[in-house]
Amino acid sequence: MRRLLNLAIIGLAIVIAGNIINCSGGSNDSAPNVSGSSSTVQPISCDSGTVQIDQVLEIDAEGQGPAIFATGNCNVVINSPGGVSLTNCPNCIRVLDNSSIEINANSSILIDSTVDAIWAQGNATVMLQANEKISITSTGEDGIDVENDSLVTLNAPDCIIRSFDLPIDKSGNGVVDTTGCTNSDFESVPQT
Repeated sequence: MRRLLNLAIIGLAIVIAGNIINCSGGSNDSAPNVSGSSSTVQPISCDSGTVQIDQVLEIDAEGQGPAIFATGNCNVVINSPGGVSLTNCPNCIRVLDNSSIEINANSSILIDSTVDAIWAQGNATVMLQANEKISITSTGEDGIDVENDSLVTLNAPDCIIRSFDLPIDKSGNGVVDTTGCTNSDFESVPQT
């Protein structure tokens, strides 16, 4: 259980600061809920049910995969009384199928990726809401990549996207809604 948190139909194990918290998953069970102070958490991966985390959150994926991965019919909800930091990940947020990832931060959301920072496919949704800023950086590809009928929504006073390729790459009916950003600064910054 070194790298991923796996949510299966029969259960969920969440690793926080070296401790294991077992939570039930599945659509008929109560939502797993993790609360506490700031912690560096191992990457989150789930395929059904709901994962809820109520704390300041830092995930360093150590270059091994997504910081948060949701597929199937999984819902990940993060409510941070401070900030959220997702770093050192090829795709920091990866969401597929009918899954959703919602991150609410009282301060900022910082995403630092080596490939697509946010990659959404299928009917998946991602909603990022921060009271200060959302900063998305991709040193290898796109800031946000939406495909099929997926939706990514950004809400913050300041929304910043810096990417090697496109800040926002849309295909199919994919949508990126930035109308909730008071100030937007999106820029492609290829490495030289």
